[in-house]
Amino acid sequence: MVDAGSKALSSDLGPHGSSGLAGYGTAIAIDRDDTGARLSVLKLSEEHGFVSRNGGPDLRIGERFLVLPNHSCSVVNLHDTLVVQDDDTFETWNVEARGTSK
Repeated sequence: MVDAGSKALSSDLGPHGSSGLAGYGTAIAIDRDDTGARLSVLKLSEEHGFVSRNGGPDLRIGERFLVLPNHSCSVVNLHDTLVVQDDDTFETWNVEARGTSK
């Protein structure tokens, strides 16, 4: 279980459901030496995501993950800032138009 559900990741399965990826996103463990562990976010509640270990090692309570959502269009509108990566450089971008729909 991860602390990101449909309010953070969107319940969309990708653009028109055709992303070709399983589930609602991919969770990558960032606190372990084996950073190649990619887990599918298979199910969502409003506040939590449920991931599959895919037969991999046990996960620790409190372990941190980078979650890559399947449908970025709706996810951008759910947050005030985005962290953007270009090679080894990270930037934080403000979402200026968030909440301005009337």
